[in-house]
Amino acid sequence: MMISGNRRVPLVYSNQKAKEPRYFQYVPDKLRVVKFGCICPPQSVSPTGTTWSFTERQSNDAWYGVDTSNNGQILVACSYGLYIYISTDSGVTWARVRSVGSFKNWKSVTISSDGIYMAAVAQGDQIYTSSDTGATWTARESSRNWEKISSSDDGSTLAAIEYNGQIYVSTDYGVNWTAKESNRQWKDVAVSGDGTKMAACVSNDKVYISTDSGTNWTQVGPTKNWNGIAISNDGLKLFATELNGYIYTSTDSGENWTQRESSRSWSSIASSRLGTTLVAGVTGGFIYISMDSGVTWTPFESSRNWTDVAVSTDGTKIIACVESGKIYTGVYA
Repeated sequence: MMISGNRRVPLVYSNQKAKEPRYFQYVPDKLRVVKFGCICPPQSVSPTGTTWSFTERQSNDAWYGVDTSNNGQILVACSYGLYIYISTDSGVTWARVRSVGSFKNWKSVTISSDGIYMAAVAQGDQIYTSSDTGATWTARESSRNWEKISSSDDGSTLAAIEYNGQIYVSTDYGVNWTAKESNRQWKDVAVSGDGTKMAACVSNDKVYISTDSGTNWTQVGPTKNWNGIAISNDGLKLFATELNGYIYTSTDSGENWTQRESSRSWSSIASSRLGTTLVAGVTGGFIYISMDSGVTWTPFESSRNWTDVAVSTDGTKIIACVESGKIYTGVYA
């Protein structure tokens, strides 16, 4: 439904208890939120009336990592101290992976665009890969203090980080791995769609980027207590979160950075292929979504301890997880 004229339209957040009514006020070329009669700054919501809606999925668990296929149909999630779970129906039902043995301290998972290739890392354990949508898994590399893992669209190029260790790169679907860079307190890593660009961030250090599939790395940007990183498909747009700080965005591969949003306990960040739709989670806060490459942000869902987020290729579907909570899926419709 199109909005026309100078009038107010109710704004509804799914699964969120509003303590007071909020409305859109549409004025030509402007969209504002009216709250208790005052006009607040413009919000990043479309004037067509579409918005994000979230649905609670799965049972309570120590969820640490999630990822999604390009269309949001195949999802993968991992819980610390327990199992990997897979959904092939956009999160409606989930199946526990039983082919990787006993309980493991899973920290991160990644999935190829088509949902066929998957990889996961467990703290104090190995890297595990699957080439059949999670039906069977193979242990790779050595037992290390693995923190995060990310892959290219086709699943062939992967990067995994070890906290207080190095970056490990594979270009053959995780069969063989090569150590890169130096021992650092690596916190997050992201791989572009074609696998040629990578970005990784370090606690109380810099952001590091690679433009040759992880062979060489260059430090960029300011020194911050970084804990989350995301990258657009072309590698030009970078997005990073600072623990108990701000979100920072770059449109020139990390040469220059712009501070965004407010200081919060950010836990994770993810980007669509074009770097237009972004989602970031807060520990003890909300999910924040931007649909203009990080310029403006809007809170959604409820205050929870969000641990990880992921967004589909086209930026219309989201999956997020909560430590000692549940999995949530979001749809822009």
